Amino acid sequence: MVRAEEKKRRRLAGRLARLGLWLAAGLAGLLLLAWLALLLFLPDEKIRRLALDEVSRLLGAPVHSGPLQVGLLSGFSLEGLRLGAPPGFAEPVLTVERIGFSYAPLQLLRGRLLVREVVLEGPALRVEQQAGVLNVGALLAGSGGAADSSGGPADAGELNFDLDVRRLRLVAGSVRLLFPGVRLALAGVRLDARLLLDRKRGRRVELELDWPPPEESNLQLGGGGMAGFTCRLGGRLRALLDDDRWQADIELRLADSRWDDGQAHPLVLLAELEGAWPPPAGPLVVKRLRLRQEQDVLLRASGRLGRGWNWRAEYSLHPPRWLLDLLARRLGMRISGRLAVEEGRARGDLSGRLESAARLVLEGVQLAGGGLVAGGLKGSSRLTAERQGGGFSGRLSATRLQLDSLAGPGWRAKSAWLTAGGRVAMSDGPGGAGIELEHAVVDLHCHRLKLGTVTAGNLVARLTWPEAEAPERRRLNLEGRAARVRLAGTRVIAPRLEADLAIGAVAPGGLLPEGAGIEARLAAARLESGPVRAEGITATVSGRMGAGGNFRGSLRAGVRRLAAFRQRPLRLPGPLRLQMRLAAGRQRLVLERSRWEFQQLGTLQVSGSWRRPSGEFDADWQGQLAVPAAVAGLRPLWRLPGRLSGRLRLAGRLHGSLPPAAGAQARAGAEATVRFEELAFEDEGIAVAGVSGRLQLSWPQLEGKKLAVSGKLVARRLRAGPLGARQVDVDLHLERGNSQVGLRLSSRAGRLRFDRLAGQPWKRVGLEIEGSLLAGKEGRLRRLFLRLPSAGLEIEGEGQALVSDTAAWPPRFSFSGSLGVRLDAGRPVRWGGGLVLGGRAAAELGVRSAGQGKVSLSGDFEFAGLDVGAPGFSARRLAGHVQVRQDVQLHGGGVTLLGKKQRRLAAVRPRSAYEQALGPLRAPASGVRAQEVRLGGLRLERPRADIELDHGLLRVGGLRLGLLGGDVTAELGLVLAPSDRRALGMWLEASDVDLGRLTAIAGTESRVGGNMRLAARADRHELDASVHLTSIGRGALQALLRGLDPGGGNPSLARLHEMIERYQVAPRSVSLQLRRGLLDLAIDLDMGPAARTVARLIRGFEGQTFRLSALPVGPWLNSVLARLRRTEMPAPGR
Repeated sequence: MVRAEEKKRRRLAGRLARLGLWLAAGLAGLLLLAWLALLLFLPDEKIRRLALDEVSRLLGAPVHSGPLQVGLLSGFSLEGLRLGAPPGFAEPVLTVERIGFSYAPLQLLRGRLLVREVVLEGPALRVEQQAGVLNVGALLAGSGGAADSSGGPADAGELNFDLDVRRLRLVAGSVRLLFPGVRLALAGVRLDARLLLDRKRGRRVELELDWPPPEESNLQLGGGGMAGFTCRLGGRLRALLDDDRWQADIELRLADSRWDDGQAHPLVLLAELEGAWPPPAGPLVVKRLRLRQEQDVLLRASGRLGRGWNWRAEYSLHPPRWLLDLLARRLGMRISGRLAVEEGRARGDLSGRLESAARLVLEGVQLAGGGLVAGGLKGSSRLTAERQGGGFSGRLSATRLQLDSLAGPGWRAKSAWLTAGGRVAMSDGPGGAGIELEHAVVDLHCHRLKLGTVTAGNLVARLTWPEAEAPERRRLNLEGRAARVRLAGTRVIAPRLEADLAIGAVAPGGLLPEGAGIEARLAAARLESGPVRAEGITATVSGRMGAGGNFRGSLRAGVRRLAAFRQRPLRLPGPLRLQMRLAAGRQRLVLERSRWEFQQLGTLQVSGSWRRPSGEFDADWQGQLAVPAAVAGLRPLWRLPGRLSGRLRLAGRLHGSLPPAAGAQARAGAEATVRFEELAFEDEGIAVAGVSGRLQLSWPQLEGKKLAVSGKLVARRLRAGPLGARQVDVDLHLERGNSQVGLRLSSRAGRLRFDRLAGQPWKRVGLEIEGSLLAGKEGRLRRLFLRLPSAGLEIEGEGQALVSDTAAWPPRFSFSGSLGVRLDAGRPVRWGGGLVLGGRAAAELGVRSAGQGKVSLSGDFEFAGLDVGAPGFSARRLAGHVQVRQDVQLHGGGVTLLGKKQRRLAAVRPRSAYEQALGPLRAPASGVRAQEVRLGGLRLERPRADIELDHGLLRVGGLRLGLLGGDVTAELGLVLAPSDRRALGMWLEASDVDLGRLTAIAGTESRVGGNMRLAARADRHELDASVHLTSIGRGALQALLRGLDPGGGNPSLARLHEMIERYQVAPRSVSLQLRRGLLDLAIDLDMGPAARTVARLIRGFEGQTFRLSALPVGPWLNSVLARLRRTEMPAPGR
């Protein structure tokens, strides 16, 4: 049955194959017959004439071409296509040298038109305009609207077949655009595209178009009032249409772009766009738009155009220097510096609605034109505006403008700037115009000083004139409500401020009007300046502007109540009155009289004058204020006895801000003298009494750097917090131009007292200093005494300390003298960092500075029953003394020990019997003993040793101590400095030391005795050791073997350990030699017959001695040293 079914399937497959072959042969025959019929009835020439006639009829213009070659199975090619000119034009619109078309006809059977390639060689497009009519528009108008107006590929859903154009190429094309004022000629245009229209998957078009810049200019702009512009234009376009979305990347290269200045400026325009297809179906998005000149970005922009023609854009503009010069010539001005528009935003629609916000940035801008010169203008401003009726409203914020200089005909101002912000509205109409600022804030600065801040809840300025009168007769009215003015730390709050200015005609060539009356009123204002508060301020300014710009007026002001020191109210007995008369003209400003009256306190009078254009000025201030011992309203704690008097005279010439007269020498100067007589002040933490002296200022040139201030002050008593001093003398000498700053401060008796120091509850801490200070030059310290009674600590230093060149950092210092430290604490005292000290100790050190931060110390440290406690360390009843001779280097990171460069550590050896016998008879140079010392978990009993520190070498000799129930004697030498010569040498002898107190070794088997030698050198990374144990218990030996071979990897050590454990073998002695990370081991054992028989089978035994050579123990020692935080051992063989 199975074979029968297989035969049936084979017969069916063969029948289907034969049927397919017959169908293919029949189709080929039909195509052959159709092709023969087409060749007989429709030759190539007839097809060409029919196609040209149909195109000419549709366009209404003659169409000519060369021969046509048609291949039914391959495609066709046409040569010499020429689209004639429409009526009114002489040149043809389009010419093509050759058109090639190839396709796959068999794909038509599948409902798909597959075009392999379409080639247009040498196409030339000419678009021109004459009498407001485009030749392309005239051509389409003549076609009767037959052309597709959508301008894009057909919808794939409207086709009855799929269209696939694998490649569309345009070779050596050219485009010419001729418009009034615009000439564009592109040559060498290359196009490469692919088109896919699928009824299921939609459409997809890929397009790449580029043309190189020619050798000569191909783009010209100009005419009709436009600036002339030429360039060599090249570019590239990449576009992608994917179903209903499209995107494009555009790059235009404007090489050798030239404007009216004739200079070449290379520019590059980059753009990225995307949107929906067809365009009315969705928004158009400009993702990125950049205009660059070399590495500088001139324009950045992005935006979006919505369906309802609503649009929005974000941009920043940085015009180059040559473009500003071009605009300046058009405006008849000179502009230099940098102007930019940053963070620009705008939105609107075609109905006229517009909202915009931008920030204008100016840096170093110079403007000149019309006799006005503005120099060094820089700043930034942000304005958000919206169009409303005949004006606009908006908000001004983040505004800052600065001017280095501003000059006009006969006048000049210097170094001023302002910052402003608030809501602004402008309007104009018949008979006047106005501007209103709501919640405006304006900061004013002049010549590096902040003049103040003006804050207005609502400020209205209105310029009006009657319609029937001439516009020269104007009136300016200013009105402010809820205004706040802050000038040099002084704040004025005015509920209402009014000013009225009647403006007359302006003289020809002048800047000020003639015959103007000025009147300003201020009522019920409030003033705050530091601790001073004034209420009920009234002021009136009135005057008249006469002919020639002369002004004469007066100022009257009064204060109803004056209070100072808000926390402790002060009310002066009586009001304050101010009277002032001044006059101003074109050449002179005179303060005729100014009088300040403080009832029962004193008066001040100021007068002066200023003349221009020479810039000469003079001023005179004099007055005397007598302050009684007690003032009404003050608490008894405040005392202000004495009086303050002084006189200030200024004279000289100002220049820079005002130019001097012709032939006059440019100079300016100022002199001032202030005298103090028995001035006193007292508060809770501050008290100054008996201050007398004077200060004198000399400033030969106000614009120069030379400034001299000198004076002398004497205070009988001074107290400020913990600082107290008597008879303090201050000599001040300052010369800024010569970089000489001097301050000499001396005190006969100065002291400091603290209730707490460094966060510790130490009471009555005292510090006394005697010395002098000359700022910028030197400082001298003769005596320093610090006392902490609660801790029993006293530090006293005497000698000569000199700090020179204090203006530099770090300053140079040198000193020599002695420093004494004494500690006498009956009970332990806790210091910072966990340190605890108690008992008695003293140190007498000689200190000397060798320059460059190097300090030499020499002296003794003495201990008498000192107790020391620290984390991991403690010592009880420490007594003795230590000699120190050491040099240290002081730097910002701390202290570094210094040593001899050729220092070598001699071999450390044990003391001979003769030296040990003479030891008690000799008085040691230095020795220390203690009752008990604990180091970590290790307890040292009754340690004593001779200790000495000599220029980086620490010697510890005759060290004796009780350790783990036994006795230890040691000699130690340690090189601490220099750091590259550090070395350690040690000899140690121990007896009856019980290791069972550290490890789990029971009984007497844990006791050891013997000697050890140790030598280490940091420069060579060497560690050598020799250990000989004359007595060692069985448990201690087994612990040693386990430590040498913790993993049991050495079979000899493992079998030796097993033999000792099984036969209870007792060790006699153990010797270890360690060098370069390798260990030589020798163990002498007391064995019985059975143990000796087993020992013959263990490698390394020679009789009763076990030897093992070159055992690598570097990793084991590294683990031990890592626990002790020591240096790692070198690998074997290093």
